[in-house]
Amino acid sequence: MCEYLDMLEENGKAKGLKSGRAQGLKIGRTQGRKAGERRLADLFASLYASGRDSDARLAVTDEAFRLKLYQEFHISR
Repeated sequence: MCEYLDMLEENGKAKGLKSGRAQGLKIGRTQGRKAGERRLADLFASLYASGRDSDARLAVTDEAFRLKLYQEFHISR
């Protein structure tokens, strides 16, 4: 009987961990997406305020250029 209860407890723990991980990943993705959007919005605001519209257009398609711009404007992750 005791072994059966131990097995049920372990099964419950495993299900709880799996559920907790899934929930944590969902929360992390949501937070990461929001942070990325804020970062990009900050970059575009800085570019447009500086009159660098063409750099904003290029930043949309050129990841390496966009990363340089983040450094230039001191926009961290």
